[in-house]
Amino acid sequence: MLGKRVSIASQRYAEIKVEAFNLLNHPNFGAPARDVATPNTFGTISSAVGVPRTVELVFKFYF
Repeated sequence: MLGKRVSIASQRYAEIKVEAFNLLNHPNFGAPARDVATPNTFGTISSAVGVPRTVELVFKFYF
């Protein structure tokens, strides 16, 4: 998180923030297939779980 607080008047100010989640966008893989009856897919990972990279820009004005 990066942020900056800017004073505008005596009791008024603004906050600007940038928040990033999973910034490097690393995948989190799901569990491998566990059904032994299908040997073609046994042990293969076919899905990813979790959220992809998310970046938020936040602006707040306090008065």
